[in-house]
Amino acid sequence: MARGDKVYAPPEPLDVGLSQIHELRQIAREAVANAARHGFASRIVFTVDPAPTAFHLDIVDNGNGGRVTGSSHPFKPRSIAERVAALGGKLDARCGPAGARLYITVPRLSA
Repeated sequence: MARGDKVYAPPEPLDVGLSQIHELRQIAREAVANAARHGFASRIVFTVDPAPTAFHLDIVDNGNGGRVTGSSHPFKPRSIAERVAALGGKLDARCGPAGARLYITVPRLSA
């Protein structure tokens, strides 16, 4: 991770299955790559919140959401959306002048 990036996670280990943790890690990797490569972000903050039945990942950056100035293309990280859907989860993707935010909820699978 780049200097200034942060990860907020619970202090105890997360109980998650191997295939699910692999997909969640891939989503996080892709979010960082997209924020840097397409959104020109210099800061990314990850928050992981394990609820009893779901994981909530909140990924916030200070980039432009991959928009080109003057572009009317909507902000939609297609590959991340596909991964979240494959996990049975939901993705709320937003971007604005202050940056982009991905709020991801996926149901917990037992380890």
